[in-house]
Amino acid sequence: MKQAIALSLSILLGLLAVFAMRSHIEREKASTKVKVDEVEVLFASQPVLSGAPLTKNMVQIRTLPSSAVSSDMVKPHELIEIMDKAIQREVNRGGPIFHSDFLKAKMEALTGILPGRRLVSVPVSQVTGISGLIKPGDRVDILYSHQVVGRNDTKATTEMLIENITVHATDNKTVDTGLVAKQRQKLYSTLTLLATPTEAAVLTNASREGTLTFLLRSPKDLRPGTFSGKVNATNLTELAKTANRDRWKGGSSKGNQR
Repeated sequence: MKQAIALSLSILLGLLAVFAMRSHIEREKASTKVKVDEVEVLFASQPVLSGAPLTKNMVQIRTLPSSAVSSDMVKPHELIEIMDKAIQREVNRGGPIFHSDFLKAKMEALTGILPGRRLVSVPVSQVTGISGLIKPGDRVDILYSHQVVGRNDTKATTEMLIENITVHATDNKTVDTGLVAKQRQKLYSTLTLLATPTEAAVLTNASREGTLTFLLRSPKDLRPGTFSGKVNATNLTELAKTANRDRWKGGSSKGNQR
């Protein structure tokens, strides 16, 4: 009987020793375990349609192990680089955002420059930019208003500067999607135009010396304008009368705009 008890105690002590040793080994492993580096990246917080300008409320931050993060994935501090740019693929809610999602738009913007043309940006306001109605791809005429110093006085003068020039971008938007069309009323501060080198030089100087006002053309109207003179306080009233007569003379009762 004593031998059975002694044997049972020996077995119990042996099991306790094994358990203690295993616990010690597990604690050692936990204390020596290398901490995994983690990186914050951006994911879509909602479905994002292809062509939609990316905004801050469309993304959320998630943390992933660094081994699972590629250099193409957008980090939170890089959001400003892609803000308001059109994403070039549809992203489901919870999907990662990649830099390459916006590369196509940049390449398309560059390849849209025809040989012999240059992109030049000029400032606009709510008034001179037609209250946000201009969109990429539109064609515009440009009036130039400036001060002309005479012998006895200074006259505010307006003249036609450039006609039928293509708008390449409004601010940084170059893709005219349905979403952009819905946001057309959103004001922009610059227009980027597809110009010849000479036109670019003229526009740059004119935007510094005076005010540029943009006139939106019909896409079907490819004819040159009929006005090439200058308007100032001396001839303003007379030119207005002539313009009114010409407009009524050219109109009809079948829908022509007057």
